[in-house]
Amino acid sequence: MEITELLAFAQQNKASDIHLTSDNPPILRVNGEIKPIKIAPLSPDETKAMIYSIMSEEQRAGLPPGADQGAGAVVDQHDRLPAAMEEQRL
Repeated sequence: MEITELLAFAQQNKASDIHLTSDNPPILRVNGEIKPIKIAPLSPDETKAMIYSIMSEEQRAGLPPGADQGAGAVVDQHDRLPAAMEEQRL
């Protein structure tokens, strides 16, 4: 699944948030309820690729390991979805 597909799906389902966590399927927050999407879990590489695809080059270059970062994705000409990312190292 591409991030654009996920954003469109979230918009169609009136989700306020998308939660992406490696080794888990994406999760939507709809009317305050957490709803996992029924797809295969995302690998760490897939999760990172989705997140990096909505970040600018400057944001990606300035993201040290373990840092928080804000970004956003334009769903269509009227909607912009804010995003907050945190890279967790174990």
